[in-house]
Amino acid sequence: MNKIELNTYNYSPDFKNDSLIKRGQSIIQGIKNKKLDGFEHLGFHELIMNFTEKNTSHLYDLVKLMVKYKIEDLFIFTNNNLFNTYKIGEDFLFKYDLLANKKIRFHFFNENDGIERCLEKFTDLKDKISFNKIGFFIASNEKFEDYFINFIKLVFNNYQLKNGYYQTLNKTFFAVKEIIEKQLNFLNVLEENKIIIPKIMHNDYSFFNEGTLILLLIKGANIKNIIEGYSAACVNFVSDNLLDNTAFQYAYIRYQIIKKNSINAMIGTSEYLSRFLNESSKLINNVFDLKSYSFGTIYPREMYTYGQYLIDNVEDLFVTMFSINHEKTDYRMTDDISNSDFLTKINESKISSYQNLIKDGIITTMNNIAQIPICKVTIPDGSEFSLGMLICFIYWSIIYEAHLNKVNPFVK
Repeated sequence: MNKIELNTYNYSPDFKNDSLIKRGQSIIQGIKNKKLDGFEHLGFHELIMNFTEKNTSHLYDLVKLMVKYKIEDLFIFTNNNLFNTYKIGEDFLFKYDLLANKKIRFHFFNENDGIERCLEKFTDLKDKISFNKIGFFIASNEKFEDYFINFIKLVFNNYQLKNGYYQTLNKTFFAVKEIIEKQLNFLNVLEENKIIIPKIMHNDYSFFNEGTLILLLIKGANIKNIIEGYSAACVNFVSDNLLDNTAFQYAYIRYQIIKKNSINAMIGTSEYLSRFLNESSKLINNVFDLKSYSFGTIYPREMYTYGQYLIDNVEDLFVTMFSINHEKTDYRMTDDISNSDFLTKINESKISSYQNLIKDGIITTMNNIAQIPICKVTIPDGSEFSLGMLICFIYWSIIYEAHLNKVNPFVK
């Protein structure tokens, strides 16, 4: 299995139906020919598809400069948009990273947390971390508010007065749109320390912005594989062969089910998917406004929170279950548990089979007992390649569903 697979329970549309094929192909061709609403914002997709080894080299060069200055703690000035896209990737790839303490530590100053929280965090950190270990990274797709610009000025004034004007700027890096670069004109940062994000990168479909990719690269992600995963998935996800296009299939299933069941529980069977589900459900809610409501949750962790809710609201609910096929497992036997505690001896690979039993149990309960319409989305593994495919899947399914509803997917 090297692609995202889609299975349905209690609902199964016929994607060989001629009228459905005609409608789907009309939307897909309309997007390709730039005839549908919002086509001007598809630049985010073109940017990703144009990533090559040559035009990602600037990302690696910037990270090499950070390593050159022996930065151990990175002060990151950003907002929710970039912070959340980064956390999607971090959770999927490095949720339980045993080497986290050996890598550059991130300290986020998030504009959306408010000025008081940012000041409190800076006050706490400034005397704990030596200037020699600190680097500064400003990353955003969106223009900062004036109060946050003033906060950035305060931080830099503090370090420049104590440690020197140029010494501070040498360890300062940008990954911003041009409009934000103009806001930061009080910082004379070296050109080699800057990356300007193209203005056609849409804020809501911005996982592949340079700021996010740089942060993932610092943590050890193979960003080339993430990009390749997106590109490979696009072969099917922009295809007008509906039998291969699982992104369109999922979009159409949601479009039909929502007419009767307006609440979509996006359930993940792994903690690696938690941030992805939360952010995806927010984007879906923003695009479709009051037509439906989606929320993300992790099973079995939140079974007690949402279990009864699902049973009590079966008439209004449908489920999308996201599952990782070959999930990385970090469990180990401890001194408190030995093989003699079990009826039969087990090895570590058995834990994967137990996880699969849990997944099957969730499907069985919702399918046979609650009789809820279910879409099961299976991701091949927890690799960078699969992460790229997953982002491609959710972005294009939202775009297709929007056009099925005659809604612009890029306008809130």
